[in-house]
Amino acid sequence: MVKMASDLEHKIIRQIEYYFGDVNLPRDKFLQEKIKEDEGWVTLEVLLTFKRLANLSSDPEIIVSAVEKSENKLVEVSEDRKKFRRNPEQPIPELDDERRKELMTRTESGRVIILLIRKKEIEERKKSKKEKKANVEEKPEKKLEFPKGAILHFTGLEEGQTLTREEVKEKIKEVGEIEVSFVDFHKGDLEGYARFPEENNAIEFLKKITDGELEVDKFKLKVRVLEGEEEEEYLKKTSEAVIELRKKQKQSGRNNRRRKGNFGNQSRDAKSRKLN
Repeated sequence: MVKMASDLEHKIIRQIEYYFGDVNLPRDKFLQEKIKEDEGWVTLEVLLTFKRLANLSSDPEIIVSAVEKSENKLVEVSEDRKKFRRNPEQPIPELDDERRKELMTRTESGRVIILLIRKKEIEERKKSKKEKKANVEEKPEKKLEFPKGAILHFTGLEEGQTLTREEVKEKIKEVGEIEVSFVDFHKGDLEGYARFPEENNAIEFLKKITDGELEVDKFKLKVRVLEGEEEEEYLKKTSEAVIELRKKQKQSGRNNRRRKGNFGNQSRDAKSRKLN
């Protein structure tokens, strides 16, 4: 049975979700830089430098437990429970010209207001978008190209043994002094893949270890470089997965804008009824 969040946990959830929310995250240059460093993840240590969160609690267990109880699922907790990121399935709406003019700005008193846009300007923009959409068909996204000799396959785990992608990533960086672009692995998996950013990075890494063995925590992983048809097949699947994720994020952004537009129309209709 899932426990209900306490008053303190609700406050923590609201504060964390504010940091990663639609209004704050696009404007927060500090957080923008941090999420670029590690696939969107921000450490709890960094978040606790923010006074409002620290005033609520500085206990990592309390903060993590609170976020895990959030019903919105806007923010994810890493497998090692030390980092947070915005849920990739709930991306920030695209920042086009219309959204820029709708973004909230703060008055001297600190109250949030919405910039008013002239009706004629909105109608002209909508008309232009409709004409453009009618004349230009959306082209399917081309297959993504990834560097060759850059995929490392690792095995060696048995049922019941647990390892996190963060541990694998950190160990590869420590041993090979090479950053990993992505680790395709989930806790409980018996095998996984590490993708490097440049051609032949995986081959170079393999030369730095003995007998193709990489010791991570208490586990000895057998590693090898994907080659030939096996590499082609894996890169093809990776490309398709990334393209599909981008489509979902794009569609989610469109749906968010539609919902916002419908809410605005309902508000205007309600005001009109009151006046009549």
